Amino acid sequence: MNKIEQLQWPLIMGMGALALVRPFLSIVGWMDGLGRPAGPLLVSGLISLAWLAIAVFGRVRQPVLTLMGAGVAYGFFAILISAILAPVHMGAWAGPVTNPFATLAVLLTNAFWGALTGSLALLLQKLLGFGATPSISE
Repeated sequence: MNKIEQLQWPLIMGMGALALVRPFLSIVGWMDGLGRPAGPLLVSGLISLAWLAIAVFGRVRQPVLTLMGAGVAYGFFAILISAILAPVHMGAWAGPVTNPFATLAVLLTNAFWGALTGSLALLLQKLLGFGATPSISE
């Protein structure tokens, strides 16, 4: 079985969905209350910490691929939400769904975010000696 087949897809989708707190806060206007750019950076940092904690303390196998997948899943979810809500709020299509380059940029940016967080999770797992024990992904 290859590495992709071994990934825990429900966990990946769940962590991707967890990151939807960021656009939710923007949609309801609470992100403005946190201020910009501090608000988005703070929320992204908290999401990263949550992903990191799940991957490290959940002893997730293949944390780099898992969190990269979570980032891509979040990107897809965010693009889908944008595609649904833009016509409702603006009366026309808008956002990444209207531009293939923007869609690719969203997915690549979030894949990078996940890979970076996953690399840190892998490092922490090794430092804490979590590599050889059963994990939630087995």
